[in-house]
Amino acid sequence: MRIRQGRYNTKTRSFWWQCTAQNRFLCPTVKIDLAAEKSTVLRRPDADLDGPSEARRKIWVQPNVLAKTHGRLRATLGDDDEEMVCPQHVLPMKLMPKNGASGLMLDSYEYVCVGVTADGRACTHKVEVKTFAQVGALLRRRDGFGILDS
Repeated sequence: MRIRQGRYNTKTRSFWWQCTAQNRFLCPTVKIDLAAEKSTVLRRPDADLDGPSEARRKIWVQPNVLAKTHGRLRATLGDDDEEMVCPQHVLPMKLMPKNGASGLMLDSYEYVCVGVTADGRACTHKVEVKTFAQVGALLRRRDGFGILDS
């Protein structure tokens, strides 16, 4: 399931859990009352997402942190990521080098689907890795820790 977000108005914003399966049966929708729930119910603490963004960015762009993180990221190339699923083929996607990449960490990688369409063409669905938060989440899924808590 995934958390969906409703329209924003001046007083509230609605959130709910929605099924991601593409089945013929109706999947239940479960509303979330943020006022009644603790935020830890929605997500675990994450050093790459919590706290002031300026402080996190200052650490992320340090040359030694960038080099270590880029190396860890390169070590995941070609691996299936069970959390990144192609919406058309419902297959895990693979992290691959991006064509025409600049060599910078946030411009060099993308998730690709290895599925094939009915007419025999490769799936064109891709998800670019463009933020430090994406990299941190990817590394946390693989290694159990992100960028800042490594």
